[in-house]
Amino acid sequence: MVPRMSVVCFTARPGGLDVLLTGLSHQRFDDFELVLVDALYNRRKELVADLCHQARISVQHIPPRTRNFPYEGIPEACNAAIAKARGQLLLFVVDFSFLPPRCLSEHWGVFEAMNYERAGIGAHLYLDPPAMVFPIPDYAPIKTETQSDREV
Repeated sequence: MVPRMSVVCFTARPGGLDVLLTGLSHQRFDDFELVLVDALYNRRKELVADLCHQARISVQHIPPRTRNFPYEGIPEACNAAIAKARGQLLLFVVDFSFLPPRCLSEHWGVFEAMNYERAGIGAHLYLDPPAMVFPIPDYAPIKTETQSDREV
């Protein structure tokens, strides 16, 4: 089955994928695939396959086309990801992104509202004073500042 959305990520970082996969595994919109262009593909292809299988995330895990990635290879990595992506909508994220549960559905909603022609960068909500737009779920691998942290 062809997914409606492809979440595209380039990485050369040893860590950070746990944060991305945790956010993706809790999405309300689940008709997506992860297209991961990974400079460490040869070292962790089995690990990524296992983690994505456990999280029930469809993944296309591919190596970059150039050995100079990421220094000179981002355009080639982008082209490789676009060629592999099957979704109608591509969402580009960085490897350490935590995507709140409504992130993909918000992006898909913008795409639908634009009659499937363009999506831009999605809907943003700016708060004054700055605050979190989405509450951070308990399972998120992110430490937030608490009252006791501020008192120290």
